[in-house]
Amino acid sequence: MRYLDVNYEDKEKAKEFGARWNPKEGKWGFEKEEDAQKFLDWKEKKTKVDVSYEDREKAKEFGARWNPRKKWEFEKEEDAQKNFFRLETKSRKK
Repeated sequence: MRYLDVNYEDKEKAKEFGARWNPKEGKWGFEKEEDAQKFLDWKEKKTKVDVSYEDREKAKEFGARWNPRKKWEFEKEEDAQKNFFRLETKSRKK
């Protein structure tokens, strides 16, 4: 069993990759190493963007999620490209 720290926002995705919550360990566990690796690969594919503190609410509206590693992330790169451009444009107009 491989245990990983999984953000609350990613728990449903972890379940899709086969993770199960272990209350004793307080972590999500993957029976198969390849499932854990697929989940990690999915997490790394998220598009990370820099968002100013003032723009955080707009980033949420556009679908970005906060990652505890201090970055905002979009699950799909096309959402980041389309929406982050709109966010940057609105920020510059202020």
